[in-house]
Amino acid sequence: MLAKLFVLPCKASLCNWVRDFSVGCGFSDVIMTVMQEKVAALSPDNRCCILLLDEMFLRRGLTYDRRFDRIIGYEDLGANCQSNALASSCLCFMVRGLRDNWKQPFAFMFSSSAVKADKVQSLILDCLSQLHAIGLNVKAVISDQGSNFVAAYKNMGVTITEPFIKVNDKTVFVFYDPCHLLKSARNVLERNTVHSGKNVATWEHVTSLYSLDAKRNYRLAPRLSSQHVHLTSFSKMRVKLAAQTLSHSVAAAIETNCSFDSLKPIAMGTAEYAEKFDTLFDCFNSSEVYCTKVYRGSLSARSKHRAMLLDIQSWLSTLRVITVSTGRDITTQVKCFEGWRSNISALLLLWNDLSSNHGFRFLLTRRLNQDPLENFFGVIRQAGGFNANPTPYQFQNAYRKSCFNSLLQPSHSGNCFRDGDKLLGIGNIISIEHWH
Repeated sequence: MLAKLFVLPCKASLCNWVRDFSVGCGFSDVIMTVMQEKVAALSPDNRCCILLLDEMFLRRGLTYDRRFDRIIGYEDLGANCQSNALASSCLCFMVRGLRDNWKQPFAFMFSSSAVKADKVQSLILDCLSQLHAIGLNVKAVISDQGSNFVAAYKNMGVTITEPFIKVNDKTVFVFYDPCHLLKSARNVLERNTVHSGKNVATWEHVTSLYSLDAKRNYRLAPRLSSQHVHLTSFSKMRVKLAAQTLSHSVAAAIETNCSFDSLKPIAMGTAEYAEKFDTLFDCFNSSEVYCTKVYRGSLSARSKHRAMLLDIQSWLSTLRVITVSTGRDITTQVKCFEGWRSNISALLLLWNDLSSNHGFRFLLTRRLNQDPLENFFGVIRQAGGFNANPTPYQFQNAYRKSCFNSLLQPSHSGNCFRDGDKLLGIGNIISIEHWH
């Protein structure tokens, strides 16, 4: 009955239609044109967005694409920047709404290694110019602390006190992914001692707490487990474990044990370290307007975030990192503390801009992370079965399908929270005329 009422194409026709859409490295004029049509339907405030960029490892391999008569697998940075080197990495760009729940991947490049800092710089500037041209108002750029990204931002004049770049007379703030920074702060503590004035934080205090707490029937830090204290290369990647280690409950448990002389008073330095980073991460991880944990609520003119962030920023500047094995001061080699200080400056400046110029009454700071892009990489890996390191050809095919629909969802056991954003849905309006 429905088939008589609705003349719709069959599944095979739809699959062939999607396959005919050519997706290649670099910025696609087709995708940018279609995004412009979608952006035109957004209100001015909902056009405020952030640019996400990250790299993903690929498995080297060459594949002949019969449909488009080309070989895929060589280094290709778009705009006629190709080489004969085999690609082993992919740099991907995604844009995400700052107020509204939308996102859209729109460009990727294949490279033989991590993209060089000067090329990252030119790609970011080109990308921002194109997004501004289609009507989007990009307020921030977010990446991890990869050496190429850090060097690119430094070349563009980004500092802790001025964490922004100017593009077409518009200010774009630079953030480092808070989830990566939190893991780095935990990893620094695992390998070294961290000094702040007379206070000393060490990993030994965390392991001692776990040894004492695990023997109790009613635990003070029930989430702390062997997986948290005996880290492996895989567990180090999990944000959840870092957040549960540098947490208020761990800080409170250490203080309680110190009060009963189960731990030495010096362990209070580790309690301070855990409490500070718990509060700091809450400030950058708000997903609700109000929350029982004060700093996990939204940032607003009335919230207490500003004073706390400035206090923690000052505390971060006092930290010194000393290696356990040699006693050498390696503070200048540790970049995550500088990253946090820069993020704090960027967040306060961004809030001033959004509240003054765009009528934002509050800001949910969880929107200032890389989770949507990490989840998108998870979807790419799921395509055709789990594939941790797809070849360039497999990535390109999965990328094309993912741009058309959101039927694939990131794994529940993944490293990131579900971001809840919807694709702009560029596949709904791409037509044969657009392709040709």
